[in-house]
Amino acid sequence: NTLETIRMMALSNGDRQVSNTVSLFGKSLHYVLENTISTKASIEKELKHIVTYLQIQKLRFDERFDYCITQPPELNTSAYQILPLLLQPLVENAIVHGIEEIDHKCMIQINLSLKDEENLVIDVIDDGMGMSDEALNQLNEHLLSDKSESHSSIALSNIAQRIRLFYGEGYYLKIMHHKPSGTHVQLSIPLIPYE
Repeated sequence: NTLETIRMMALSNGDRQVSNTVSLFGKSLHYVLENTISTKASIEKELKHIVTYLQIQKLRFDERFDYCITQPPELNTSAYQILPLLLQPLVENAIVHGIEEIDHKCMIQINLSLKDEENLVIDVIDDGMGMSDEALNQLNEHLLSDKSESHSSIALSNIAQRIRLFYGEGYYLKIMHHKPSGTHVQLSIPLIPYE
């Protein structure tokens, strides 16, 4: 309600950008609060949250990046579940560590694909700065050992651990190079009906 009051004040003062930003922030905050203690959200809702997050970041970075989300036509995202707030840290890392320091326009891709009838793969790819082989290997080692040293590796370690604890050892989060530049984060989860 407080955010809506601020949004209406901005709108009445003719500041559409502030009004739109507050509206997007309110949506994002609502999703986070709604799912803080939940173990499931529909994939559709998680993707809508990611779009809201990306729209907020586009306001911050102006036209420095674009994004696209692809999914197979046969995947009904409202019919399957995902751990809530699983994707935002991956997209956030793509922005903060991948494109924040780049001065040309970048792209963030979020691609959903069916591994088979029971498994989903989600790829978050940026064409930003990327990382050295050493940093990449060290980060993947941290994901396997559940030890982390930096803020970004803590977030990634938490995601990797949540995937293993909730879905099982056969599912994963891994990080790869994206050629010619950038980072490719891939996660594998089972397709679980959303009830």
